[in-house]
Amino acid sequence: MSDDWEMLEPLHDFILIRADEWKKIHRSLSRICDFVHKGNSVKISDDLLFCVADPLRWVPCYNPSTEENHYGLNYSGITLIKKEGAEIAAKIFNAWINLFCLGPEILSLRGMFVYDDEVNAPGDEAYERITIKRDIFLKILQSLAEMASQVVESNGEYYILHSGY
Repeated sequence: MSDDWEMLEPLHDFILIRADEWKKIHRSLSRICDFVHKGNSVKISDDLLFCVADPLRWVPCYNPSTEENHYGLNYSGITLIKKEGAEIAAKIFNAWINLFCLGPEILSLRGMFVYDDEVNAPGDEAYERITIKRDIFLKILQSLAEMASQVVESNGEYYILHSGY
């Protein structure tokens, strides 16, 4: 387990963006990535996000690459979460806060299924174990919940920009 959750890579970034700023940069992937990486984003590792990903598939989002509305994050690209999605996301993040605050000091979550012929006997199933300090995970979730609430309260002035790059 890493003491520094930011070291768990690859990372997903979540950052607030003003709607008018989005209009200026949305056609340029390099400008979007610059905005994300120069800003004060909330970071979460790909492995950790995978552990809690299913409910995020309920969140209405927009994929600028395909110019389509859809549900759930674009894990390998850019996702925009507007007010409708932020309302649901805020509830999900707050529900996770209420759930994970009940856990032990060190959380151990089931990750992806892995199979390695040299490690696993035929027919053996194995899952990665993702460990993180509970309070660090709660801090991440709290930041995401606050971000989603800001989008809701802004009435369309802000969005959440997610980057899976």
